[in-house]
Amino acid sequence: IFLINKLSQTGGLKTQGIFRLSVPVSELDHAIVLLNLNDYSNTFFSQVLTSPHAYAVLLKRWFKILNDPIIPYSLYEDALNIIRPPILKDANYKQISVNEFMNKKLPQTNNLFLKYLIRFLKDEYTDENMLLNMMVVQNFATILASTLIRSNQEDKAVDVDQLRLEISFIMTVFKQIDNLTKEEETWMTEAEKWFFENFCK
Repeated sequence: IFLINKLSQTGGLKTQGIFRLSVPVSELDHAIVLLNLNDYSNTFFSQVLTSPHAYAVLLKRWFKILNDPIIPYSLYEDALNIIRPPILKDANYKQISVNEFMNKKLPQTNNLFLKYLIRFLKDEYTDENMLLNMMVVQNFATILASTLIRSNQEDKAVDVDQLRLEISFIMTVFKQIDNLTKEEETWMTEAEKWFFENFCK
């Protein structure tokens, strides 16, 4: 929540190349140390790390270093089966929708984090902001897929078909997730308020 709010506060919604540009490693390393210490109010974030690109990189890195991705390893095949053509699925597979996967299979915390990210991204690719950041939903899905869903198989060889399925799944999630429930909106609003009052001034 902190990183997404800082990304928004620093103009990430209207910044061309967001999520695609790098930043100095020294700044990232310093920021990561502070984040690991939960030192969100450190002046480094308000006076030094003022580029939205830095927060975009930090957000991607945070997703990437999770021991278990936002789409857990145990649900990797279930997620891709939503996208796979019927001919490639097990005969006993029961088709489910993306919404069913999110709300019934995904752990609640993962579900809320992903929906919070999606709520932010939907602001990114509004018609007004797309004219400025030059990003459409396909761009976000391509950039973020590898940080949100990945296999834990030891074979690290790049499987192009598998990568396409991962990107297609994430793009489907970004496009099809409906509005938040009242409870989810309340949780996110309260969490945002707490962060804004304490760390995002």
